[in-house]
Amino acid sequence: MSILKEFRRIVIIVKKYFWRFTYSNKKDRNYSYLLVTSDVGINAELLIRFSLRNHSVDHQMLKNGFYVLRDGTQKMISLTQPQVVAEIITYANRNNVIDFEKKRGIVLDNGEELLKEMGYHF
Repeated sequence: MSILKEFRRIVIIVKKYFWRFTYSNKKDRNYSYLLVTSDVGINAELLIRFSLRNHSVDHQMLKNGFYVLRDGTQKMISLTQPQVVAEIITYANRNNVIDFEKKRGIVLDNGEELLKEMGYHF
């Protein structure tokens, strides 16, 4: 099986990215994560962890969707929706969270905070 089959492709302003949202339950690590790369295995990677301990949001909710408030409007988001992933990638690029052009990666351990910075309230 090709590694590309495990990722979904998304194009944002003529740039191609690959992403996947999944769950890890290794030993004491219990989190969902979103992995974004500009070219699988070669360029920079952005790994955003969503801790599932002591939070009102769990993996199934992140995967299947949950209601949030943004700009005073309630909407459902899911980290499997390309539109939400595109928003995260755009936010990361605009706010220097990661520079895909310079091929450097970063791990964010608190994805919930990133969503809050983007204006989502849950």
